[in-house]
Amino acid sequence: MAVPTKRKTSKRSKSSTILTESSTPSPSKKKTDDNLGHLLKSPVATGYQATPVASPNVRFFFRHWPREWEVEDVEGVPHWLPRLSPHVLKPGSGNIRTLSPSEAHLPHRAYESSVMNARRDGWIYMDPEEDVPSEFLPEGVPAGGYLRGLDCVSRSGGQGTRWVTAWTIPVRTLPGEVQQWSFDRDGYNQWRKHLVATGVVEPPESSVMSKYIARIRRHVSRNKAKPLPTDLRAERVGRINARLEKAESAHVAGAK
Repeated sequence: MAVPTKRKTSKRSKSSTILTESSTPSPSKKKTDDNLGHLLKSPVATGYQATPVASPNVRFFFRHWPREWEVEDVEGVPHWLPRLSPHVLKPGSGNIRTLSPSEAHLPHRAYESSVMNARRDGWIYMDPEEDVPSEFLPEGVPAGGYLRGLDCVSRSGGQGTRWVTAWTIPVRTLPGEVQQWSFDRDGYNQWRKHLVATGVVEPPESSVMSKYIARIRRHVSRNKAKPLPTDLRAERVGRINARLEKAESAHVAGAK
């Protein structure tokens, strides 16, 4: 008779133990959950890196060659816009000097000869200290010129400066990854139109515009003559014709 009683008591004890473990957390487990919750709720810095991982570079000036123009939309309307190219101020190239220690406080001495020679040849320089009108800057970019310097760290850990334009925007990049960028072409185009409208850059000569349009027309003719499948040839010709129509209807800022 004693055997059934012992077996019955053993079952109740085991069942009681299971219920206790599943319904009432032990003190040590409750503490672990609280700590995890605290970690998950605490704000952490994600997305933008404090210091972007990018290769340091040297400063540059924007400049324009009077024969270099292109047609792009500005607020939905095609305009003739000056092509701008960077004059990179790299010591040892393009008549740019390496400064001596005694000239460190006179940085312009490194590039003044190079810039003046280029200006005599006909290049037009954009003043990097001239503020870009705020309406042409991307949202969140502070007032200032077209040249911006950002502290950066190279992949090897070296610190330096990454020189970019005011329209070059860092995008969300995880810590340790090489910084990615986007470019605000709309704002940049508005600024280029502004340069023409305000006389910083002289409007294009009629011969420049005529040559640009003639080049597109030749491109149309060449593609019409290519031995391509009909649908592919039609697609290419249509795309180039759209460029031609845009160029033929493009405006010159400030022109009456």
